[in-house]
Amino acid sequence: MASVESASSPKLLLEALAYWVEKQPDKVLFNYLKDDGTPLASMTYAAVELKSRALAAHLVAPSGGSGGGLGCVKGDRVLLVFEPSLTYILAFVACVRAGLVAVPVFPPDPRKLKKDMYMFATIAGDCGAKIALTSTTYDSATKMAALKHLFSNDAKWPVLTWCAVDTLPAIVQVKSNESPKELGSYSTHAPLLYLYLSIC
Repeated sequence: MASVESASSPKLLLEALAYWVEKQPDKVLFNYLKDDGTPLASMTYAAVELKSRALAAHLVAPSGGSGGGLGCVKGDRVLLVFEPSLTYILAFVACVRAGLVAVPVFPPDPRKLKKDMYMFATIAGDCGAKIALTSTTYDSATKMAALKHLFSNDAKWPVLTWCAVDTLPAIVQVKSNESPKELGSYSTHAPLLYLYLSIC
């Protein structure tokens, strides 16, 4: 009975994650599905825990020198600029863990910067973000779009330090901690619902 009460009692996001990491580390927490419903990528409880810790450490590590971190301090705003992916969830959890304010922003389409950039730049400016977390795919697109012949004078990127989360060595190395037997299996909505309810 005690274990049931412990599992059902309200918890903060990180407390809930830590609880389930201890109980079932190799169980899949999140699946990202293709349009046809088949899994494209998965992350176990342990992988979310370890990767979010690694990213949080990178966010607050001093920038420059041997640390090579992003130099964020508690309360800083960080843009999350991701196409739909599991990496977005990972970045959000890492920001919570580091005491940062995650600001989700829909990625501007590099092919339509004149249309999309105004809103993106406004959000970045209003929240005072200096760091933007993104994926390798989108990071490459932004670099291409930064070439002079790909945007007009009124479609400038705001001054931000971009970080492609899925290329960080500390994140890539955690892949070995994911459970191969679980990859590709379906998960129910229960784990996500539990985490959602725990912070409401």
